[in-house]
Amino acid sequence: IPGAIMELLKPYKKSSFLKGTASVGKSSWQATIMAMGEGRYMLPLKSEIRSKESLKLDDKITIKFTLEIV
Repeated sequence: IPGAIMELLKPYKKSSFLKGTASVGKSSWQATIMAMGEGRYMLPLKSEIRSKESLKLDDKITIKFTLEIV
């Protein structure tokens, strides 16, 4: 996840992760953006979703992430 996007989310970040709902194509799932260190962040894409959406390695995708604010 690009640093510029994470910078926008900084006010909502209470720990090393952010919870919410991710969507790609017609699939949605509960997801967590996790800090990977050195300013890097990751949003795991479940194998179930990759299969359902016929995603392959190196495919370019757009993921919608709706932040859960508690």
